[in-house]
Amino acid sequence: MRPMLLTLLLLASLPTFRQTADSSQSEGTISGTVLDEHGQPFKGVEVCTYMTGAPSGSKEARGDCPVTTDEAGQFRIDQVAMGTFGVEAIKPEDGYVAFAGTSVKEMVMLTPSQLSATVVLKLGPKPGVLLPNVKDKLTGEPIMSFQVSWEISESPNRSYSGGQTIEKGIKRAIVPPEKFLLLTISARDYKKWIYHDPSDPSRPAFIRLQPGEEKELLVELEPQAPAAPSPQGRIIGSVVNDSNEPVGNAVLCTSVVSANSAHTSCGSQTADTQGHFDIIVPLETNRVFAENPQAGYQRPNNPMQEGVHVKLSEVEPVAHVEIKVGPRPAELTLTITDRATGKPVDSFIVRWIRIDDGPIVATDSRKSRVLVPPDVELLLTVQAAGYERWFYSDVSAPSRPILHLASGEQKAISVELDPR
Repeated sequence: MRPMLLTLLLLASLPTFRQTADSSQSEGTISGTVLDEHGQPFKGVEVCTYMTGAPSGSKEARGDCPVTTDEAGQFRIDQVAMGTFGVEAIKPEDGYVAFAGTSVKEMVMLTPSQLSATVVLKLGPKPGVLLPNVKDKLTGEPIMSFQVSWEISESPNRSYSGGQTIEKGIKRAIVPPEKFLLLTISARDYKKWIYHDPSDPSRPAFIRLQPGEEKELLVELEPQAPAAPSPQGRIIGSVVNDSNEPVGNAVLCTSVVSANSAHTSCGSQTADTQGHFDIIVPLETNRVFAENPQAGYQRPNNPMQEGVHVKLSEVEPVAHVEIKVGPRPAELTLTITDRATGKPVDSFIVRWIRIDDGPIVATDSRKSRVLVPPDVELLLTVQAAGYERWFYSDVSAPSRPILHLASGEQKAISVELDPR
């Protein structure tokens, strides 16, 4: 049952491509008008859309601002997929932005039976504008990079917040108008500043700006006392495979394992091209392991137990280790062509997923040469835009689409993709 379950998981997790040539995929239109606070057509406003329920991080979830309004404040967005969309009007140069709560948004739904939607977006009053002049309290030197944050509490059960990063070249911060704001300004290595009653700096106060009002702020930030450095140690060593061959560019992972918890950090430090490393770690670190998935060396099944144990102390802060990451990987060389024309397919994704009793691991590659872990069962697929997904199948057992290669084995596979 597990291979079948993992096959379904793989199908669900593989990236998808828009099928613009498929007539079964309906497309719709979103149109409408944007008005200013006085109900007049608003020219030059950006109209943005994003799909609700889309996968996190996808283009649909991030959204797009494909059009601006014309002289009559009107817009039209064509070739919109089916689904529920947020439609938002913004005009950053005039202060109408989402993070300040001054944009306006409506929700629409497109279905095969309702291919168009029309909205009217009326922008509210202009935002308030803060002009902060931020300096170091001790030196008087200007601070060029800082964060302006605000919070609004409209009732015990309703509050919302926003903010803006101010960097070199930016001189103003946009805030919602006609709201009582709790305002703070913060910068790295400085204590947070809270807007206060001018007559009593010890008492925080609300700030409230009228639409379009600009207010200058003179802010002095007090430097924070430097934190005491935590004790550190060093781990020096090399990463090799089971044949004692160096494994270059391996990602090093360190762990602090106790009886009740474990914390692991990966990716900030790597071995060199010859597998050597010399890393600085917190003194309480007691495990270290390595991985290089792109080279076919995966994370251990149980890194908390299989990682190399180290013992660091203020008396002996340096440990010397050798990390073994398993056998030499197998190598796949794929030749990928269009079945109908015989021409090479240049843009594709190769995915393999490990389905034995070890950890469930999936790795993507956009190269025709792929290194995979040996002596395990793998499910191999190839996908390209405009083609059906291809699955590896053993010619001696077509009903069992499992790939199994020995350590160091090289295998060439010809892949013919069927156009959709």
